[in-house]
Amino acid sequence: MQKQLLTIKSEKLRSQFASDINTLQLAHIVDLFNKAVALFAEKWDAIGEDSSETVKRQIEQCLQHFVEEYCDRYSGWFEGNALGHPSHNNALESMNNIIKMECMMRSRLPIAQFANMACTIGQDWSQSRNPEAINFISFDSEAPMKEKDNEEDKSLTPGRQFTFPARP
Repeated sequence: MQKQLLTIKSEKLRSQFASDINTLQLAHIVDLFNKAVALFAEKWDAIGEDSSETVKRQIEQCLQHFVEEYCDRYSGWFEGNALGHPSHNNALESMNNIIKMECMMRSRLPIAQFANMACTIGQDWSQSRNPEAINFISFDSEAPMKEKDNEEDKSLTPGRQFTFPARP
């Protein structure tokens, strides 16, 4: 989409268009997303109509690409598409980093050594996740909430300095 956005020559319009797309991502219900996309298209059609012929063509091209690719063809990118699941791959990247840092020591291995290491990692992690093991590590199916999580966070109120808590 970044390449397509560059077809809109006006920096202000391009920035607005991208901002509107970012707002669409926050839709938490499929119906809300569909209605928001319709309003998005209506808004940008109107902006195109009120602009010069060149700008109108740029907006139409970008809007058409967005609707075809990200609303019709690949519409699973907004928050409400899979409620309760992460919309990014940070957990996967974190796991990848653990493998690199703790298991592989950030080194390249010949294929035979890598295969052995992969088997060892799989066994170790499988054993630690076995519900019958003494040191069982369970997967959380939902984020744990504590009572204090529901309280208002006063650390970011204006006039107060935020500090990161010290590690134990």
